[in-house]
Amino acid sequence: MQVRNIQYYTAFMGFFRRFMNHLSKLEKEDLPKQYINTLEFGANGHPYPTIKQTTDFHQLVERSVETLKEWPEYEDLKNNLILVDVVGKKFKDRDDFNLIHNLIPNIAHDLYQESGECFRYRKKTIEAKYALIENGIYKSEWTYSVKTPLYNIGLETDQMTLGNNIVISRISKEDLHLLFGLSQSSYGVGTAPYSPFIEAILSTEESAKKTEGRVPSVESRKLFLSAVASLSIFKKAPVNCGPIYVVPKDYWTVFHGITFIGLGYQPRIPNIVKIERKEIRSYRAFWKKLKRSLDANAWLELACERLVEYHNKRVLSDRIIDLMTIFEILYLPEAEGELKFRLSTRCSKLLIRKNVERRNVFDRLKLAYDIRSNLVHSGKISRKSSNKLKALGTNLNDLIKALEIYLYNSFHVFARNPEKRSDLDTILLS
Repeated sequence: MQVRNIQYYTAFMGFFRRFMNHLSKLEKEDLPKQYINTLEFGANGHPYPTIKQTTDFHQLVERSVETLKEWPEYEDLKNNLILVDVVGKKFKDRDDFNLIHNLIPNIAHDLYQESGECFRYRKKTIEAKYALIENGIYKSEWTYSVKTPLYNIGLETDQMTLGNNIVISRISKEDLHLLFGLSQSSYGVGTAPYSPFIEAILSTEESAKKTEGRVPSVESRKLFLSAVASLSIFKKAPVNCGPIYVVPKDYWTVFHGITFIGLGYQPRIPNIVKIERKEIRSYRAFWKKLKRSLDANAWLELACERLVEYHNKRVLSDRIIDLMTIFEILYLPEAEGELKFRLSTRCSKLLIRKNVERRNVFDRLKLAYDIRSNLVHSGKISRKSSNKLKALGTNLNDLIKALEIYLYNSFHVFARNPEKRSDLDTILLS
């Protein structure tokens, strides 16, 4: 490895060599213990929660601090220590607080885990950790992994690259532990992003000047929403995603935590949507076409964003309001005239050729528009709309399911031919 600060490197390596050797000589019963909620994995690879006893490294260092301060290796590390904050700015460690309560216990814990839960000294492992620390100090740009869990996507392959630096892959145990840990720390308040049904994860990488902080770019957020929407449209089924979170990739600091963005989505227990091997090529082709259309059409991008939000709604009234909003984005570029008639006619004629089936689509969309208006203006479905539901031989839940199919089919049309939206009046007159 290339060392940029030989004094810090020598002090770091010397201290942790002695510290790990010191810990290896302690009796197991003398080590401070703590109980943590964590995950174990069964023979089939499925996770299940459990309570595990593990070494408490913060308490271990606090107990040993007077002994450590007598070591010349500790004094050498303290004198050469360089600490940086979340934006890479150096700061002084008053009273050795961060050295004792942050750096030493966290590094020791990581070395212990990476060595298979033992205190064996491994030079390559410690060097790799030091290299990340140096990157945090001296690199002007930091690289991050940006991720979001896909709660109901199943893959028949380990990973699927989409282009645009986006990958869909099977979720790792490390990411499952991370999501589970965050869920445990919420204490029933806010969201709990872990779900035992998670099989896949969407990820990309970002590099940014460290002075800008660890926040995913607008481009990454848009790419994630577009990718999730594309999966839903391609499979014609809801795909649920979780929060976007950011993990340091090529650096380490004493403030190296995980940043979560957009904790508004809760995991559901949905039907698993499988991406089969034979579908990968056709899905990638669809993604490319959709991405080109999204880049050129802000209205389609907005509709996809609303589709992702829609799939995380649970209340039927919220769902039908959101559904009809998306239909309006797709079919009503103008904001005046007989909107209900135009929407129902345009959608039914664009999607259906046979008159009888077209009439069914027209009637359902027209009724759904009325129901949306009822809910928005009075907070409940009118008696007239309820009677129309009965006359059609359906209910609100089944109506929504039918509308979803019309919506997915509409997205397929506009993804491949977004210019059709500017020619809707011709469809209306045909």
